[in-house]
Amino acid sequence: MIWLNENIYFFKDRYVADKVVGKAAAMLFIKGKVKELYAAIISEHACAVLDSNNVPYTFGEKVPYIINRANTGMCPMETTVLGVDDVDEAYIILKGKVRI
Repeated sequence: MIWLNENIYFFKDRYVADKVVGKAAAMLFIKGKVKELYAAIISEHACAVLDSNNVPYTFGEKVPYIINRANTGMCPMETTVLGVDDVDEAYIILKGKVRI
């Protein structure tokens, strides 16, 4: 998030690999204009938003959602944007959540 705050197009035309990608991360990659994404683990919510924004991606494992660190439910960042479809709106919401 910090990289995008400093340069919104930090990921522009780049190939990105990440361990875990939920909907929040996917929306940030889309906002940053990533060219293509690989995720070792990706959520169904992330796949849906990547598909709807025509961002090519591959993955190792697809899961229904990203689990929080306590393994008690959904990741709070993914939960935050679960009902959001607009990438710009998600970016504003996520910036407020992490307070950067």
